[in-house]
This record gives sequence, C-alpha cells and structure tokens, in this order.
Amino acid sequence: MKYRTGFILLLVTVLIMMAACSNSASSKDEKAEGTGKAAGPLAGQPVTILTGGTSGIYFQLGNALAKIYGEELGAQTSAQTTGASAENTAKLSRKKAELGFAMADTVTDAYLGEGNFAKAGALSNVRAVASLYPNYMQIVAPKKLGIKTLKDLKGKDLAVGALGSGTEIMAKRILEEAGITYDDVNADFLSFSEGIEGIKNGTTDVAFLSSGYPNSGIMELAATDEVEIIPVPKKITESLQKNTQPLKSAVYPPIRIKA
Repeated sequence: MKYRTGFILLLVTVLIMMAACSNSASSKDEKAEGTGKAAGPLAGQPVTILTGGTSGIYFQLGNALAKIYGEELGAQTSAQTTGASAENTAKLSRKKAELGFAMADTVTDAYLGEGNFAKAGALSNVRAVASLYPNYMQIVAPKKLGIKTLKDLKGKDLAVGALGSGTEIMAKRILEEAGITYDDVNADFLSFSEGIEGIKNGTTDVAFLSSGYPNSGIMELAATDEVEIIPVPKKITESLQKNTQPLKSAVYPPIRIKA
C-alpha cells in the first residue's frame, strides 16, 4: 500500500538533565532496574532515566541507556515509565531523576516558561545533553474516510497523544493554527499504540504520532489497508516556526508495503 506524500512537521528528540544532578526519589511508577558493577566512575550512584510509555521508543532507549550506565559506569540504574516529554522535563526540574527524554519544542517551552509551562514558570535548571534523532509529526487516517486536510478533522475522533505529552502539545498547536480547537473535535488522549488500535477498531478516525520515520504503527496499518498521511500546509508550518524554533518542515516520502 502507498502512503500519501506531503509536508509534515519535523522536530528533534533530545536527552535532557538537570543543571546539577542529585539522588533521585523513589517512585511507584513502573521501572526497569539494573545493578551496576562494583567499580566504575559512577559506582553506586543512582541514575534514574525518565522515558515514556512501555510501547514507545523512549522506553526502549531508556532501558538500553540504563544498561550501559550500569554495566559500563557502575551506576545503580532504572528506566522509569512516564507520560513522556512534559512530565519528564518537570520531574527533572524537581530533581526526581537524573536523565530524561523529551521533544525539543517541549524543552524550549519549559526553559522559557511558555506554553504548558506558563503557569509553573521557567524551568531554567534543565539542560540538553544530546540531540538523538529527528521526530516526525505524522497525522494518519484510513484512506477510506476521505480525510485529506486538517480542515477535514472537524467533528472527527482524534487520538492526540497522552495528555501533556510532546505529541499532544504539538497536536494542539497544529489544530489551533488551522483554526480548530478541541471543542471542534472529539479529542482522545491516547498513546501511540492506543491510537493505532482505535483506528483498527473504528473508534478513532485520525491519530497524531510524533516519532521517528517510518512509524511502526503506520506500517502496521498500511499492511492491511490504505492510509492517508495528512499534510501540514506550509503556511501553518511557517507560522509555528516563528514561536517554535526547534521545528522544521519535511516531505514525507512515499512507501510501498506489500500486504
């Protein structure tokens, strides 16, 4: 099956930390823990890595990173599941962990005290450690629904990402630039896997997926039915770029998948 080629938004996923790390607090959230070796530059020191949901790439990367910190550096490590970007940035600022994954635009908002962080104020003690990979905002719908533009989303059932996640924050921005609010749609705060499952079950019309390319969920959908990648118009991209510096535009290349 062939994807539709079009303009989409490109962001970057970064690894972040506090300006000054401290011991992490205990948490009841799901964790994958590792025991460090006796000797090493971080021997015996706790390193909690904030990731995302267990079905996402953040959790996989976090576990891999925790293993390296434990086996190679001797740290007492744990990869903790979270609501991803916004939650990770806030927790790091409160010294609840040492490292975390987040989308660059969310970190920028947190550092400047803008967007979802306007009420809390600037989290000026967070720092970017590394730029990891390009993150594509992919808006997908079954082709049979005839949804081709952002304007077509009005009145539809949308999976916009977990509440407060980087995906949800950017989804809301895109919709607002298109003149659409959550009042105009049925917005469900679903994870990537839940959004894809919703499309399969017919309970979700469109899913917003901010991830690397290609997205495994979209590939899974395209293996059995044609899908539509809804483009973000250049005008909206340029408008968003004025206030979201880490954001760029990209062309989604066509892919053919044999059923």
